[in-house]
Amino acid sequence: MFPNRKFRVADGTEIKWEPRPEWVDGKVVNSLPRIPSASFLWRRIHCQAPKKLNVSLGSDDAIKVYLNQEKLFERDVRRAVAADQEQLVVQLNAGANELLIKIINYQGESGFYFDAPELHHALPPTVYEALALPSAQRDDAHRETLRSYFRLQAAVVPEIQEIPQRIETLRKEIEQVEAQIPTTLVFRERAEPRPAYILIRGEYDQHGPLRDRTTPAALPAMDADLPRNRLGLAKWLVDPRHPLTARVTVNRFWQQFFGVGLVKTTEDFGVRGADPSHPELLDWLAVDFMHHGWDVKRLVRQIATSKTYRQSSVASPDAYRKDPENRLLARGPRYRLDAETLRDQALFASGLLVEEIGGPSVKPPQPDGLWFAVGYSGSNTVRFVADEAPERRHRRTLYTFLKRTAPPPQMSTFDAPSRETTCVRRERTNTPLQALLLMNDPQYFEAAQALAHRLMEESSDASQRIESLFRRCTGRRPSDAERNALLESVAEETRYFAERPEEAEKTGGRSGPAAVEAAAWTMVCNAAMCFDETLSKN
Repeated sequence: MFPNRKFRVADGTEIKWEPRPEWVDGKVVNSLPRIPSASFLWRRIHCQAPKKLNVSLGSDDAIKVYLNQEKLFERDVRRAVAADQEQLVVQLNAGANELLIKIINYQGESGFYFDAPELHHALPPTVYEALALPSAQRDDAHRETLRSYFRLQAAVVPEIQEIPQRIETLRKEIEQVEAQIPTTLVFRERAEPRPAYILIRGEYDQHGPLRDRTTPAALPAMDADLPRNRLGLAKWLVDPRHPLTARVTVNRFWQQFFGVGLVKTTEDFGVRGADPSHPELLDWLAVDFMHHGWDVKRLVRQIATSKTYRQSSVASPDAYRKDPENRLLARGPRYRLDAETLRDQALFASGLLVEEIGGPSVKPPQPDGLWFAVGYSGSNTVRFVADEAPERRHRRTLYTFLKRTAPPPQMSTFDAPSRETTCVRRERTNTPLQALLLMNDPQYFEAAQALAHRLMEESSDASQRIESLFRRCTGRRPSDAERNALLESVAEETRYFAERPEEAEKTGGRSGPAAVEAAAWTMVCNAAMCFDETLSKN
């Protein structure tokens, strides 16, 4: 534990302590060996009198702390280093105190974090050691240490010391101004296009015959006057003679409204794709779409106001048996909403949804350690920190930060794609895990809690609360049977929580006399958000 002590390891190699002045207190250090190993960090702290010192630590991976050869703290963990992972209060003696920290790395990157705010204005250990020596015993390194510290700290006038802070403040202001300036990418064609080859067996370095830029032979050829670049390709795609572009586009919008396209295989119009259920309708919509200048807003209005879409989704058992997928369009669409819509609907019904348009991605809560297995050690994804501010965590799901291969579980459970490949048609499944998620996921339960508080603030009458709850979740008024069933549920939950006041406070998010009532209505709101009618488009 002494700085002048040398060690000899098993293979005979001699190691000794090395000064690392570049490792500054209050900053994460990620430069420890990237192999399974143990790193020891030593510091001598001098005190005029006994005192307590607050120490903040972080480690990748395990950590042990010793003070004056006595173990103070130990944690065996596998994690990425971050600031303030551990907080200790150490008792220092008068005089010199020896602090030793052991960092154990199991694999990958390794690092540590150390900060003791009370030491920020103290002399650096190297300077203190040099001053403690008699002048005659100081070598060139000691004198250079004292000279450098004097030049950089003691001999600098206050006005000059403030300059770095002013520079940092101005730099942050510049970054804020630049962040507000809209930017866009600009494309410019190369003077000489890159040659394109047939790649033998797909190997990028195994070139076969040279090929010109052109379109697939199965589709209409490009006009001779079109340039063989992106502009020419764009004009070819929107050419009225093109058999696919308008049909594919119209079919995808149809799928958004009806849950399935006129061509069921939205991603495949080829020989392996499904035949259109209504080919004449698909052709007419495609031609009409092009004739009106590819006006998407008009197409959406056209579909949404059509008699086909405005049909009731209620049908007889015989109709469901004859046409379970509604390919004949004899009834209105009915299907479970997409993952993003489900979350947005819960936030909207509860009054939590932030409807601001635009801005950076946000990080709602997700299970701890979700990205640890798929992120690089020390990366930002491994150090995931959920947004706490309501204006960020309650934004529309469209703005959620997504990591390929590890999307948010509440989205993948409801068949959201992983974003590893393009997906234009999602499968829709019904699993017990979906029901468990809706009842227990923190975000959905938070929405149920907020909705309960909102109902309690709007009215003191239970019947009016039930009607408001039903309208927010299903868009209609409840029947008498539904109203009575929910009122019975409220009474049952009230009796349950009246016997468990501590559980009531945790469930309802309220304390005091309102705790039981808030908990009961939270559970009823949670149930209403799980109604099939709430989760399905009717």
